[in-house]
Amino acid sequence: MHPSTVQNESGVVRFFRRLLATKDRVYFDLIMNEDLFSPIIQVLKNNNGRYNLLDSAILEMFEYIQNENLISLRTHILTHFGPFLESIDYVNTFKVMRQKNEEMYDFSDCQNSGSR
Repeated sequence: MHPSTVQNESGVVRFFRRLLATKDRVYFDLIMNEDLFSPIIQVLKNNNGRYNLLDSAILEMFEYIQNENLISLRTHILTHFGPFLESIDYVNTFKVMRQKNEEMYDFSDCQNSGSR
């Protein structure tokens, strides 16, 4: 990959991460509706597991989504990209995301069945 391409992609990831930090529902909806995670996932795929700044920035963004419990984004990511992301085994971010999502839905199912 050409150095200027990596630099551009890195800048896009940093900008995207800053959008997430606003925790603005309008941005979240736009990101999900316009499928703006797809290009980032593609960059992660193209990076092919190389441990570098770009890989770290992308993984940190997903860690942020997990740590800040951004449920709608987490669910969207797992629904659309789960199999690929869970195949990344050098971090446990995506396995933890899946576990948290399953716990959330299990809790929701218990609440719904208990209120009938």
